[in-house]
Amino acid sequence: MRSEGGKPQEVLDLHPLAARVFEVVQDEFAVPPQYPLALHDVDHVADGAPLVETAAFAMRFLQIVRHYAAPGRAVETEYLVGVIVVLVPVLEDLAERSVEHRALLNLARDRFYDAAWSIVRETGGPPNGLFTVQ
Repeated sequence: MRSEGGKPQEVLDLHPLAARVFEVVQDEFAVPPQYPLALHDVDHVADGAPLVETAAFAMRFLQIVRHYAAPGRAVETEYLVGVIVVLVPVLEDLAERSVEHRALLNLARDRFYDAAWSIVRETGGPPNGLFTVQ
């Protein structure tokens, strides 16, 4: 179902959700307002970075999703789907480690995943054929 600006409603729904999850992650995992992300190794976050760094990484991707999910903002399909593909497993990891907000983080993971697939279904995927819709 298309809505404002030709975006799937699932994408528009991510705008307020990304903001809420950003706040929850920052609070629960004690991410300071300014946190430098290390770029010394591509696999650093995947290979057991400190929890606060994993949370900061997720927060950066939540900002990107919120940007593209804003009403009236053009969607860069490949970029948004790519960001969501990276964000979903990080949210899952944070949900497993969450004390207070596991349900919200799991809900967000599912909504982000659904939004990515709504884009893929409606566009046929990126033009370079990365996705095969079943």
